[in-house]
Amino acid sequence: MMFSWKVIRKLLGVFVIFILLFFIYSPDSDKNVSNKNVCKDVDYVCQSGKLLKGALGDHYCVNESIFFVETSFSNVLTPRQACAIESTARHNPSFQVNVLMTPVKSIDFSDPFIKTISSLTNVHLIHVSIENLVCGSPVWKWFVSEKWKKSQWQASHLSDALRFFLIWKYGGMYLDMDIVCLRSMEHLRNAAITENWDRVASGILIFQKGHELMKRY
Repeated sequence: MMFSWKVIRKLLGVFVIFILLFFIYSPDSDKNVSNKNVCKDVDYVCQSGKLLKGALGDHYCVNESIFFVETSFSNVLTPRQACAIESTARHNPSFQVNVLMTPVKSIDFSDPFIKTISSLTNVHLIHVSIENLVCGSPVWKWFVSEKWKKSQWQASHLSDALRFFLIWKYGGMYLDMDIVCLRSMEHLRNAAITENWDRVASGILIFQKGHELMKRY
């Protein structure tokens, strides 16, 4: 029985569509698609406390830490940010100051303000992948859903989420990058600041690891 070229083309078209549907809806395909939203919760431990994993695979011991978070994806610091970090590091010498930065590629260590900050012995500039950082935490699903990208204040919303996550997971102190420190805060425990008499602000957060208030936020 002979088939016309027109019939053969139709059969080939049906076959190609079948193959495409097979790959799209096969279990392995679903697994591969969902893998980008699968997170393995890894907890790193070292002698002095928790380990914070940088985007480049380097590790930093986190213990009695002060956190600054730069979430605008910049690879440099502004003069105001550098002033905030330096003043905090100098007035709180027994604390490790972790400056978490989220540039797309890498931190620009040729930047004069980066050079100044990185010369301080108790300051660590850490290039982080936010997705890896929040892996396994209550923040992770919110981050990978990318709902925050729909906001016109992306950097602010990321900063809000990360500050509560960091203090909840590691404990210590979080400061906004526009706060200049004039005296030691090493003696403070489980404290925050107020904007007025009836409103608590989140520009400074000082809480022990796993504090219930941080988890509720």
